[in-house]
Amino acid sequence: MSDTPGQKALTAVLALLCVLFAALWWMGRSPAAAIVPTQPPPPPPPAAVAAEAPAPLEKLLSDSRPKVRQKALELLAELNPQLAGREVPRLLQTEQDPSVLLAALHAAGHLKLAPAYGPVFEQLDRDDPAVRRKAAATLGQLGEALNATQRDEAAVRIGRGLKSEQDQLGGALTPANAGALLPYLGALSQLGAPAGAPFLLEFLRCDVPLVRRLSAEALERCAQAEHEKALMAAWRGESDAMVRAAIEKVLARPPFGYALDRERKVLVRKTEPAP
Repeated sequence: MSDTPGQKALTAVLALLCVLFAALWWMGRSPAAAIVPTQPPPPPPPAAVAAEAPAPLEKLLSDSRPKVRQKALELLAELNPQLAGREVPRLLQTEQDPSVLLAALHAAGHLKLAPAYGPVFEQLDRDDPAVRRKAAATLGQLGEALNATQRDEAAVRIGRGLKSEQDQLGGALTPANAGALLPYLGALSQLGAPAGAPFLLEFLRCDVPLVRRLSAEALERCAQAEHEKALMAAWRGESDAMVRAAIEKVLARPPFGYALDRERKVLVRKTEPAP
């Protein structure tokens, strides 16, 4: 007796269910890790890497290849600032390769290494102009970590370096070569030391408007009451609108207290001068 169509359909459904049940049973026997892939472990935190890094990196700082010493110092400053703080002053006193010196100066400024002040200061006497300029910029970065005496000392030395750079350019500054002065001007601005003001006032007479403007902006932080006459003379003789506005900002703050009378286009004292 043959099966009816209904019985055949029922048999097919039962067979399919059996197959599915067997498949599920077999999957249940497999470990969960085989079904759901595990996530890879997270990378170790920088602190964990730094704990292993100092020994080999410190050794590489004495490698005979300058490029290796440079890269080792850059990594050390990133991974272990404490150890870098001990190595940078030493390297600045013993290293001769400009690329390594530049890396050491960068680390000193980036990490605000006040103990490196003396060795950084000495780099202003290097023959390599890139090292001298980087040293000036680094002293500016160290400004907040220095005491008032050090800031004044650094400002005087940077001001002399600024004039020396101008002399090496033949005294003829143009927009094309004035870039050599910018690290010095930026450093004097960051230091904000009164000892730097006389040098900045001198560069208010520069032929390049950008240099005059940056000098005025730096003076906003360090000009003193005794500089009023020179500032007023510079303002009266200034033809560039941006430089003129920068000098006005200096004269608007204590101890000067001037404001621009725009109708008459003159500076008028709005507050009493400091005694």
